[in-house]
Amino acid sequence: MKERAIQHKVVLYLRANGWLVWKNHGSQFSPAGLPDLCAIKDGLFIAIEVKVPRKKPTPVQLAWIADINDHGHYAFWGDNLPGIKYLLEGLWK
Repeated sequence: MKERAIQHKVVLYLRANGWLVWKNHGSQFSPAGLPDLCAIKDGLFIAIEVKVPRKKPTPVQLAWIADINDHGHYAFWGDNLPGIKYLLEGLWK
């Protein structure tokens, strides 16, 4: 499965559960390593780096994830919808 297909499934899942979600598009104005998806619900901000199975985030992507978490929000990476759903459900249930 391609990364874009996984991202699409995650976006649909988030929207169906009341999240305001957007996809970060790489451009000359976007910092390197910025997570693929961001979402907000009930004052909770999350960022998700989506990977295809068996791929890992780059050091720059991991640094972004750590920095967002260090600032009191939630960021993580995942390579499949069930795993990402599991992490998300732990945040708001």
